[in-house]
Amino acid sequence: MYAGLRFVASLRLDKSGTRFVAFQPHQSPVLYHQKSFIPSSLSVRLQIFFENKGGGQMNTKFIETDPAIAKKIMGPDCVTIEEALSIIPSPREYLDEIGPVPFSTETLYRCSEPNNKHVLVPGFYRVGKHPLNIVNMRSFFPEHKPLFAPWDAITMSVVSGLQHSVCPPGWYLLSKDLFSRQDMHKYCARQEMGSEDVLWAENTAVYIYSWLLMKRLRKESLFRGEPFFCTDSMSFGYYKISLQCDENRIAVLPYIYKSRATRDISFGPSLDPESDTFENENK
Repeated sequence: MYAGLRFVASLRLDKSGTRFVAFQPHQSPVLYHQKSFIPSSLSVRLQIFFENKGGGQMNTKFIETDPAIAKKIMGPDCVTIEEALSIIPSPREYLDEIGPVPFSTETLYRCSEPNNKHVLVPGFYRVGKHPLNIVNMRSFFPEHKPLFAPWDAITMSVVSGLQHSVCPPGWYLLSKDLFSRQDMHKYCARQEMGSEDVLWAENTAVYIYSWLLMKRLRKESLFRGEPFFCTDSMSFGYYKISLQCDENRIAVLPYIYKSRATRDISFGPSLDPESDTFENENK
């Protein structure tokens, strides 16, 4: 599984007073503004609170952590909303959509271990009246000019095609390290999760946004190494996008999906909030 589905769920009451969960995928406007894109990943987020009062057999609780506690656990590997706001002036009305951190304290402690380092960042997707896409991001980080290198015709075409890619609102718990296809299974075992509980990839905006924030705030370059897979598609899915990050620049690289090149592609995984969102208690 290269990308998971994240759904936003709202708790509602029907006429009898019974509580139920309504699901709505929260997806980036990427992929629909241009005919050259297809929705290879909805990048939606699953947040569930469900209680079965009728049978009394199951009580499912929503697991979340206060951002202040998450900061204490992860330290400098957690970017707070206030820190992100000091760089990117996102409208306050959009910040409520980010919500609490949808991971347990146990998961956050595990993802702070020296051999299992992750970064936790809040996803902003608006700046003023405009989407916070990878084109607009560059204006907030003038120290990285050019951000994308080499800046050639291919890069210009790909960046232009990704201008609608944004970070859906929420918290992202991203591995700092990249993994080969074979090592991804070891990574999942380390997280005490199955491969279906881990997002093998996010879209380009999530990675670039996180890289820029950590570079500015912590002087740290994330995701360094080989080219790694992103969920964005071009030309009706024929081309996929990969990124390659070094100390100060990012290369944006298109490649043919399911070609020989994909055998050596790396992955920058993140944890799926769905896998850590609910507890079941049998009564």
